[in-house]
Amino acid sequence: MNPIVFNKFIIKGIRGGKLKRDLKINFSILDDIVAEIAKYKSALKEMKDATAKMMRLFEENKGETVTA
Repeated sequence: MNPIVFNKFIIKGIRGGKLKRDLKINFSILDDIVAEIAKYKSALKEMKDATAKMMRLFEENKGETVTA
């Protein structure tokens, strides 16, 4: 069974060389999912940048204890 590439998705629903007729792809829902993933990816990058900034501040403000 060879998969068919359909709009960057692989569809393996082939019977007798014909694509399943009951396959329904709601592209608006897929677009919404892609948008949510893009937001999530952006938020992860922002958190990574903020964490790196905090680590730099910690390193800059690191001090040594002095016993008297």
